[in-house]
Amino acid sequence: EPLDLHAHRRRALFEAEEEIAVLARQKFRTRIAIDVAPAVQRGVEVKVITNSIESNNHPSGGWAGRDSYEKVLRAGARIFEWQGAQTLHSKVSLFDQFAVTLGAYNVNSRSHSCDSEDVIAFEDFRVARAFKQMLNKDFARCREITLEEVQGWNSDMMKKMRMEFFNLFKFMF
Repeated sequence: EPLDLHAHRRRALFEAEEEIAVLARQKFRTRIAIDVAPAVQRGVEVKVITNSIESNNHPSGGWAGRDSYEKVLRAGARIFEWQGAQTLHSKVSLFDQFAVTLGAYNVNSRSHSCDSEDVIAFEDFRVARAFKQMLNKDFARCREITLEEVQGWNSDMMKKMRMEFFNLFKFMF
C-alpha cells in the first residue's frame, strides 16, 4: 500500500521528542515554521539545511526561500545554509534518530499534487544512525543563519526587494 507521506510526516513531527533534522533544498517555505512550531514548544531541537544563494542552482529560488526565514527562526527552528559551489539536492528528514525519509519529494504542495516523485520512509535505528552521521557531515559544510542576520537583510532595501520579488514566483521553484 502506498505511503501517505503527509500523514507519516505529521505523525513523526508529533511524536518527535529530541531532534528533527530536515534537508530542504530551495523549496523552503513558511509551512516549515507552521509544521515545526509545536515540536519546538515540546523542547524538540529542529534544524533545517537549505541552499545558500551561492550554492543554489536557482539563485532566484534561494532569494524566494529566504523570505520565509524569519518566520521559521521565530518558530524556534535553526536554519543552516549549505556552503560551496555544489547544489544541495538531497531531501532527507530525520526524526529522533529513528524515522527517516529519503527521496525526490520536496516538502511543498507541488510535489504533493503535481510532480511524480518517490520517497522511502524508514523506521529503523540502524538506518537512522547512518543518516545521522551523514547529516552531521552536511551540517559541518553549513553556516548557521541567525535571526539578527535575517533582520539585517530585511532592513537592506535591495535584499528585501529581491526576497519579496522572487517570493512572488516561488511556485516555479
